[in-house]
Amino acid sequence: MFKGIWIINIYAPSGVEKQSERECFYTTDVTYLLSTASNGMINAGDFNCFVSPAGCAGKPSMSHALATLVKGMGLRNMWETHTHCPAYTHYTNDGAARIDRFYATETLIYRKQGAETVAAAFPDHFAVIVLMTFDTPRMMCRARVWRMNITLLEEIAFREAIKEQ
Repeated sequence: MFKGIWIINIYAPSGVEKQSERECFYTTDVTYLLSTASNGMINAGDFNCFVSPAGCAGKPSMSHALATLVKGMGLRNMWETHTHCPAYTHYTNDGAARIDRFYATETLIYRKQGAETVAAAFPDHFAVIVLMTFDTPRMMCRARVWRMNITLLEEIAFREAIKEQ
């Protein structure tokens, strides 16, 4: 959890021979994990299947269970709001696919600033980077010198916490 947002990494079973195992993964395991998540949620990872043929150049491995899960949880693929041409994240001799994705709840979509893929040195997938903004407290700055708010030192609870640390 980061700032009240659940961040969940998914790695679904891969391969055509594991299609039924993958469907079970989405209908039972992932559904159970997501039942504890709040409205603010990001699901990212290697989904190893598609909810529509648009993410694949070749024969797509469709997942009815993932499509149901995404729709039922009100999730959106971060690439859907991407302004540039979508890139593939996995290339094979048979085609290319975008099996690595970021799904987010509707409340987080507006925080997205951009998305891109980056070649990684060792894996057979491209890395997917999604840039998001979060509300963070700002520190006071005077004359290009950062200063701590020294009124914290007057608070007993803060001083006790410092002693314990």
